[in-house]
Amino acid sequence: MRRHAVTMTLAAASLAAALPTVQAYAATPATGPAVSTPGTADGGVHARATATDAQQRAFWTEQEKKGTLREFKGQLKDWKPKAEQPKAKEPGAGRTVKAPATAPRQKGKSRLAAGSQGENWLRASTGRIRIAWPDEKNPATWWVSSCTGNVINSDSKDTIATARHCIPHDDQGRINPKATFEFTPGYSKDADGTEHAPNGKWTFRSVGVVGDFTNAPQTSDTAFLTLNAQDGTHVQDKVGASGFQFGLSTLPNRVVIAGIPAKSDQFHTCVREPYWGPDNPPQILGKGGPCSGDSDLSGGASGGPLVNGDTLDSGPVQIGNFSGSLGEDAAAAVWRDAAYTVFRSLQGQGQGPAHDMVTTLTNANNKLADLYAYRKESGSPVYGYHNTGGQNQQWHLWDRGDGYFLIESRYTEQQGLSGSDARVLDYNFSNGTAWSHQVNGNGGSDNQLWRFRDTPGRPGWYTVRSKRGDQCLGAPDGEGSLTVASCGGTDGLDSQQWKLDKVTTTPAPAVPVTLQMVNAGGYDPNALRSWFDRSRGLLQDQYGKIKQFMTGGAYEVKPGINVVFDAGHPSFSSPGVAAVFDPNPKPQYNNEKSIILRPDYVTKNPGDTGSLIHELTHQVQDAANGGWLNEGQADYYRKYVFNVKEKPGVDRVRGTDYNRGYDSTAFLLNYIAHKHPAGEGIIQKINNEVRRQGFGADGDRVLTTITGKGGRQWWTEMWNDIQANPTRWTNPGFHD
Repeated sequence: MRRHAVTMTLAAASLAAALPTVQAYAATPATGPAVSTPGTADGGVHARATATDAQQRAFWTEQEKKGTLREFKGQLKDWKPKAEQPKAKEPGAGRTVKAPATAPRQKGKSRLAAGSQGENWLRASTGRIRIAWPDEKNPATWWVSSCTGNVINSDSKDTIATARHCIPHDDQGRINPKATFEFTPGYSKDADGTEHAPNGKWTFRSVGVVGDFTNAPQTSDTAFLTLNAQDGTHVQDKVGASGFQFGLSTLPNRVVIAGIPAKSDQFHTCVREPYWGPDNPPQILGKGGPCSGDSDLSGGASGGPLVNGDTLDSGPVQIGNFSGSLGEDAAAAVWRDAAYTVFRSLQGQGQGPAHDMVTTLTNANNKLADLYAYRKESGSPVYGYHNTGGQNQQWHLWDRGDGYFLIESRYTEQQGLSGSDARVLDYNFSNGTAWSHQVNGNGGSDNQLWRFRDTPGRPGWYTVRSKRGDQCLGAPDGEGSLTVASCGGTDGLDSQQWKLDKVTTTPAPAVPVTLQMVNAGGYDPNALRSWFDRSRGLLQDQYGKIKQFMTGGAYEVKPGINVVFDAGHPSFSSPGVAAVFDPNPKPQYNNEKSIILRPDYVTKNPGDTGSLIHELTHQVQDAANGGWLNEGQADYYRKYVFNVKEKPGVDRVRGTDYNRGYDSTAFLLNYIAHKHPAGEGIIQKINNEVRRQGFGADGDRVLTTITGKGGRQWWTEMWNDIQANPTRWTNPGFHD
């Protein structure tokens, strides 16, 4: 099994007539080689397309018509491993990051052969990458080569993985600025030359390689590309995507390598017994095992997915990519920190700061700048927090000249606090934290003005620096208040790296929210109304988030939220009840399903919005009586999605039972979300099944239907796991 792939040592092309081009950039100035500046992980070499999707498609059509595409015959020299043996921790060095596989959301043409669900998904998402770059000695022709790529789960829904050696580069170590790429998922070609593209052909938007073309080892032979959407459809929605795992520490029992070799022009898989290679850090090498069809994974298969074979049947999880061979054994690059850095940077590429831009600010620890608890008061804290999709994690940039921006809270802006009342990100220099503060003067004071400095070697990442003292915005490892402190070096610390993800600002139709004051219980009705007014925006914002999280569009709920203060509601005879959702419309409640609030609790606990979110979740569930499972799901959203600071620890649920609802059931659902292949998506499946079964749905029957196990079995397994792994489960949470 010998690798036939491209060697790119071409000088930079200068064909002015060539339409599809890429704009290359790297860590060092253009006068030197494009070698990355390492942080904790190598930022790689990147480029982005300057030609549009339509221009790229026109290029391929024109060149095919003219017959100016010539097959490239170059070949990489065989990789020679070093003699050094890997250290004990080398195979799994670095963080572990995972995502599940996804099925296609759109039905299209299919040429899938019978097989497991995972194999069929892999066959659909794997495709041929066609690469073209100009022949510098003959400007009228273009070299063309092919590799294999695979769609992987990503925020952009546009990302494919392949091999670094498939990407053409110039003699300065930069991605060839004239290269262009075309991806055809599900590609095959018949013996008579008929080509099949069941899911269309996709042009590229950007490309990033791990390491560089000069010094990087073959063990990191990985590249990622992002693709243009087709008529608003992302490739991941069209064909599905493999899950991923960066930072593999333990070898699976078997691996599956897939590719489309040029020898057969058909999708092939090879099952191999994996072992660590001799380099440091090592590749995965694979021996033995069958290959489908009559072809091994030779030329054209480079870059194909390396998949965990133990879990393939339920859904492919890619752990690396096919690179070539060592002797007679297949060799594959394993995805580690450097690969994750490049993958992550591509998701934020092209999202530089701009005037009047609404964006999220995501730290390198994957936490977002978050206006704590939707507070509107000047002096409210700003936290690093997991992604909830709320407006309190969106920021409006206003260019104030000289490279400095005001960073305004989008949430408070939408609540009417604008102009001189605007709430902006502010450096609280008295204690070195960031908070949301009323803007000072017309344009903001120095501690409210920020500039975004590109981080060399990490495309799409910035340090965010205060005009006062050139201090850097940072985030803690966990979830807590953002800091503003010394940048810790020219390019800032890892905890001070941020990326911007532009937010589409077309507002969704506002959900109507009404208030009824039935019985204030002796408390000030005006104070209760003021509390409601402050909470209205939270309800409107979270309604859509809860609806998407819990239902996924499986059913519709009548829009509209009716909030009632009624001290006389029968449920409040119990002193521990703060709020309740009444699914039965009543005349005294405008004949609407209503969230009933206890006036004395709201008055004494004005900052507790969790109870409100719990009851709002019940409204979205729209199940008249789901019992303990419904209560557990509502608490799961409240404590594991909306505000993880409320999530219960082990001691809080020890001695309870799975069917107690609230904390206990939410804790169990969190465990199931960790263990089930569907991940956190299992919560949605459970919710939809509760509603399908209707009034009085049995929780154990629902769990058995959806997960294959009843509540008692899951509960027993969970406590056995906690006993075996006490550290892992001391403070469990899907978002930890």
